[in-house]
Amino acid sequence: MAEARAIRKSYQQLDPVGGYSARPITIILCFAILAYAGWQAYIGWWAVIDPALEIGALVAIALAMVGVFRWSSALRAPFPRHGFVVVVGLAITAMFLDAFATWHGADLPPGFWGPPMVGLTILQCATYRPAREVWIATTVGALGAAVVALLHPATAASGTPGLVTFVTLTVPLMAFGFGGAANASSLGRALARTYSSEAQNSRMASRAVQERIRQSVQHDRVSILNRTVVPFYTEILVRGSVTQADRVQAAQVAASIRSVMVAEAERTWLDTVVDELAGAGQDGALPGSEVVQDDDLLAGHMDTEQRIVLRALLVSLFEDHGFDPDGFGIVITRTGDRCEAGLTAKLDGADSIPRSSFAAYLAVMRIVFGDLQLTFQAPTLTLRFSYGHK
Repeated sequence: MAEARAIRKSYQQLDPVGGYSARPITIILCFAILAYAGWQAYIGWWAVIDPALEIGALVAIALAMVGVFRWSSALRAPFPRHGFVVVVGLAITAMFLDAFATWHGADLPPGFWGPPMVGLTILQCATYRPAREVWIATTVGALGAAVVALLHPATAASGTPGLVTFVTLTVPLMAFGFGGAANASSLGRALARTYSSEAQNSRMASRAVQERIRQSVQHDRVSILNRTVVPFYTEILVRGSVTQADRVQAAQVAASIRSVMVAEAERTWLDTVVDELAGAGQDGALPGSEVVQDDDLLAGHMDTEQRIVLRALLVSLFEDHGFDPDGFGIVITRTGDRCEAGLTAKLDGADSIPRSSFAAYLAVMRIVFGDLQLTFQAPTLTLRFSYGHK
């Protein structure tokens, strides 16, 4: 089951940090594809019959690279399906326009660049889209290249066997596309097996962890009793009588114990994390759990991945030199069957969030919280996201 789910997810979704680290390679490939297409168009210009179509092909492949550059951004993760369709569609359009530009020529230009560029474009997206979609896109692209290879007038005019032209034009495309799909599928299955193993280990360890938590809670309760109740009753036993003042003090002790227990019961993991981060500060100026507004204890509905990612982001914020504690706050409310959260932080000196140390954390949050909305109007960073009930 885990592997079946992995097929429906991209590597970027299964391993957000790994997907984020692949973006520099994606950017390099974008420029490499544009440079190669431009160079091949230049050296093959002698065979171009319709320059407008050739220029249109270059514009289409350039727009495809702009789409890859935009949708692979950490602040727009995950790479959307419609974006993948647009990018591949533009690349295939460029391939056809390049072919039509030489349709009435005597021969295909040297290094006919359309099919290889389609394959490289699909290869770029293999990190960001599920393997199944990459397989489909490669198949569609290969069929388009086959049409060009078999129907282009230059194929018959050159005397080259159609099968040779077909192999020459389609094999590079299929090698890039199917290779990317196979790699994405292999990585997805490997990650799924890893996650499945970790989940089993987590379930095995959960009972032991819960037992330690119960023991810790019991120890805290006993400490409260030893600190307040035991001395009080010891004094009464030694004295051998109960006065009105003792009754008043007993009521105060009971109220104090109830307030402590109620306060602890109303704390969530998020309150604890914020208090721990505040306590780790050197100057004591960092905010504590009082900045967390979660009256309905909705933070407890986040799953494990969401908690880990949010905690990592909070650690990064609190450790940033430009973090202003006066502008920090978290609000979690209930809207229908969803929990909506808003996080606000002031970051003095942060000029560009995409290029800051927070970019990797935000990329992961876009995967874990699919509807993450980010706004940064210096110096205020605002995040809004939601999650379901357990």
